[in-house]
Amino acid sequence: MANVNTTRRALLGAATTALAYAGGAAIVGGAAAVASEAKGATIDAEWDRLYRDFQAAAARSRAAIEVYTKAETAHNLRLHELGDKPAKPASPPLDTSLSLATIIAQTDDPAYVKKWDHYEKRVAEWDARSKALKAETLDDAEKGWNLADNAAIAVAARVRAYPVSTLLMLSQKASALHDFFDGHLEAHDAAALVADICRLAGEAL
Repeated sequence: MANVNTTRRALLGAATTALAYAGGAAIVGGAAAVASEAKGATIDAEWDRLYRDFQAAAARSRAAIEVYTKAETAHNLRLHELGDKPAKPASPPLDTSLSLATIIAQTDDPAYVKKWDHYEKRVAEWDARSKALKAETLDDAEKGWNLADNAAIAVAARVRAYPVSTLLMLSQKASALHDFFDGHLEAHDAAALVADICRLAGEAL
């Protein structure tokens, strides 16, 4: 999952980091939310809803990945039974002492053309069977994974951009991003977290 998310998450980019800074500036001087350590919740109801939404979205993404992984294993087994994709027929030996016109004429040799036509027919049949197999065994799982993963990444962007106002919220935010992206935090993740830390420390950004 790490590679996939690392690729897709680049789409979140600097825009969400900018939101984090903007949100941080807006909250400076405002009333701070008070954390309830016992319940792991804050009086910031919006953050609590967002954090719950993220946990649910991340769980759906993990479940979809498990479904896809099982489907991919089954697909690969069936694909192995299909056999290797037909190989291209060998080209006529290249004799550089011949003229270009002669070399081109060799490719029009009826025997070679017949081999090539047979190859193209076999490849078309193999491609059709492979496509049908993928549609039967993998496409739905792949679509489900993409939808769930993209939805979770979108919620992660909102989590990153949210200007947290307590250490508990900061801990939840950092853990959420770290766990979802398998520890692959990028520059805009760090920038958002640093903005939160500076705000909590009372420093001007």
